[in-house]
Amino acid sequence: MGSITDSFNSVDFSDLPPLAEFAARDGTKLAYRSYSSTVATPGKGSVVLIHGSSATSSSMHPMAKACSAAGYPTFALAMRGHGASGRKGQIAYVGQLEDDLTDFIHAVSPPPPVTLAGFSSGGGFAIRFAGSKQQNLFQSYLFLAPFLSPDAPTTRPDSGGWASVGLPRIIAIATLNGFGIRTFNSLPVLRFAMSENAKAILTQEYSYSLTMNFSP
Repeated sequence: MGSITDSFNSVDFSDLPPLAEFAARDGTKLAYRSYSSTVATPGKGSVVLIHGSSATSSSMHPMAKACSAAGYPTFALAMRGHGASGRKGQIAYVGQLEDDLTDFIHAVSPPPPVTLAGFSSGGGFAIRFAGSKQQNLFQSYLFLAPFLSPDAPTTRPDSGGWASVGLPRIIAIATLNGFGIRTFNSLPVLRFAMSENAKAILTQEYSYSLTMNFSP
C-alpha cells in the first residue's frame, strides 16, 4: 500500500544514527538506534520507541529526533522479527518480546524516568507490557494510535487493506496451543500489503507467535 511507504518520501534520513546492538537472554543480537540529547537535563528522563507492524527502528526517526530535541535521550528499537533483529516475521515463543524489552532495559539502562512509547501495533504491545509483571521498568507509557483488537472501533475493516489475516489457521493453532501443542506456532498467519521494494526493508508476514505477542 502506497500510503504506508509514501509518507516517508519526504523524511530526511541522512542523520539516521547507526544501528547498535544488545544481547538478549538467548544470545541473539537485537538492534536499536540511540538518539542522544545535547540539552538533556539530569532527572528529565528518556524515551523508548516501539515501531508499528512490519516496520523497523528507522520508521520512528522523525519522532525520535523530536524527542531528542526536546531534551530526552531516545532509543528506537527494532523488535525481534523485524529489521536487523533476528529472523524476519519469527520469534521463538509468545512472551519473548517482553523478555527482549526487559533485557534491553537491563543492558542499556536508559536514564530514568523512562517512558515507553508505542505506535500502532507497537502501541498495542506497549499496552501489553504495561499490564505485565515487568510494568515498573517504565515510569510512564504513551500509546500512539494503538492497535487494540481487530474489532475495536478504532480499527478499520481489514485494517484498511493493510493486513490480511489467516483466521482459520489462527483458530486451529490456538486450539492446539490449548492442548499444549505449539509445533505450528512458526507458521505465518498475518500478511501485509507492501510493494516488492518495501519487502527488502519491512517484514512481509508474521508467524502465529509474533502475531499474538506484538499486540495487546
